[in-house]
Amino acid sequence: MPENNRPARPQGGSEKIKKKKRKTGPFVFQSLKRRDILILVTFWLTSICVVALVLGFFMLRMSDLSRPVYKITPGEVTARSLYPLAEAAARAWESDVQFVNASATWNHASMAALEQPVEWVYRFYSPGLQRILFVIVTPEQEVMVRPHLEKNRRETRLVNLDSWRMDSPAAITEWLNHGGGRWLQESLNPVVSAQLSYSTAENALVWTISGLNVETGQSIDYVVKAE
Repeated sequence: MPENNRPARPQGGSEKIKKKKRKTGPFVFQSLKRRDILILVTFWLTSICVVALVLGFFMLRMSDLSRPVYKITPGEVTARSLYPLAEAAARAWESDVQFVNASATWNHASMAALEQPVEWVYRFYSPGLQRILFVIVTPEQEVMVRPHLEKNRRETRLVNLDSWRMDSPAAITEWLNHGGGRWLQESLNPVVSAQLSYSTAENALVWTISGLNVETGQSIDYVVKAE
């Protein structure tokens, strides 16, 4: 049969076939089963969580390392060490005395000053006399007794010595590491006071450490259990 008499092929057929192949070509997710997709999603979510936890840990670690840690070195003169002298003087005044609280004040306070011995004031109560007694003990262990003139019929905030575990240096250290240290460095004329007493709100024996900036009136308080 002559070549001129062959039936002509329809034009554009090859292009249609190519287009059809492009449209029906395999897609990457079409070959994955639903279970495989869930596994991949779970893997990526788990990886993201692990990376976030690791970064968070290192960020917290770096913040802890950058935060200064304060510590008051315990000396021989503390609230607990001077207490026997105060109690002996109080019982010499009246034998039925009971311990109420102890307090001290550091004027022109600084880190160095807080590590120095300070004068402690101990307060006692006599149920028989119904009077308050103040006993002052100096760092040189000199004792002064000052009875209160007015009667006090009842005193309920008594201190149980068996529950007194934390001494004054540890209490001040707690205050320093809970904002007191930074406040102390930024204050121009700071006064720091410490008081050991029974707290009805806490229902426990507590230390109350307070700082006052005389120049600005700004203050910072911290309460920690002494038991």
